[in-house]
Amino acid sequence: MKRPDLALALTFLVVGCAAPRGPASNDASSAAPAPPQRTIVVATDAELEGFGEMFAGGKSGPEHLQAMVHRSLADTDEQGVYFAQAAAELPSQANGTWRVLPDGRSETIWKLRPNALWHDGTPLSAEDVRFSWQVAIAPDVPYRSRSAAMQIETVEPIDANTVNIRWKNFYVGGGRLSARDLFLLPSHRLEETFLSDRQGFVNSTYWSSGFIGIGPYRIVDWEPGTAAHIGVFDGFFGERPRIQSITFKSIPDVSTGIANILAGDVDVWLGSSLGTETIQFLKEQ
Repeated sequence: MKRPDLALALTFLVVGCAAPRGPASNDASSAAPAPPQRTIVVATDAELEGFGEMFAGGKSGPEHLQAMVHRSLADTDEQGVYFAQAAAELPSQANGTWRVLPDGRSETIWKLRPNALWHDGTPLSAEDVRFSWQVAIAPDVPYRSRSAAMQIETVEPIDANTVNIRWKNFYVGGGRLSARDLFLLPSHRLEETFLSDRQGFVNSTYWSSGFIGIGPYRIVDWEPGTAAHIGVFDGFFGERPRIQSITFKSIPDVSTGIANILAGDVDVWLGSSLGTETIQFLKEQ
C-alpha cells in the first residue's frame, strides 16, 4: 500500500502531467487564457548524485528526477504491466520479433521510435542500444545492475532504428528491457571517451550537469548534490507535459523540509515518510 503523504501529489502534478486532448475550437475568442506558468518545487532528503546505473539505488526523489529526463526501451505502469517506451513495440513471439533458436538461444528484435530524440536533437539509434550494452558489461564501469546485460551474447544493429539482441539462452525478461536492465546512452556523446579514456568516461560531467536523455524534460541547471532545474523538452516523442519548469531540491533534514512546505517554498515532498500526524498537520495548515 502506498504511504499517505505528499508524495502522492506528484502523481497528479508531474507523472500524469500531459495535457488531455479535447475537441478543437476554431473560435479564438472563446479560448480560455493560458494560466500563468510557475516552477514547481519538489524536495527530497536524498542527495541528488547523478543519473544512470552508477547512481541507481531506489532512492525516492532522484529516481523520479531521472524518470522525468530519460526513457528506456520499456517500463511498467501502475499495475506492473510492461509497455513500450522508447521502443515502438515490445518484442513478441506472436509478431515474430522474439524467436527461440534450435540450440536454445533466443533473439529479440527491437524497433525504436523513429521520432525519439536525445536532448541535443540527435535521433535515438540502434547504435546507441549496442553501445549501452557495451557499457553495461564493462567490468571497470561501476554499473550496479548487470544481470540482464550479462545474459546477452550480441547486440547487432539491423538498420538505424532496429536492433537484434541475441541472448545466451531463453531469458524471460528479454522482451521487457527497462532502465535497470539496459540504461540507454548516447553513443555519439560518449563512445569515443569510453574507448580511449575509461576513467574520464566514468568521471564525465555527462552523468550530472551534462546529462542528456530522451525524456519529456531536460536539464536546465545543475547544482551539485543540492538542486536540479529541469524544463520541458520540445522534441519529446510523447505528449507535452503541462508543467513547464520543475526544481528538485535536496533537503537532508526532514524538519527543514517541513518548514519549507509550511513556508510555501516546497510543493511536493518525495523524501522519507513524514508520518500521518505531520501530514494531517500540514493539510490543516
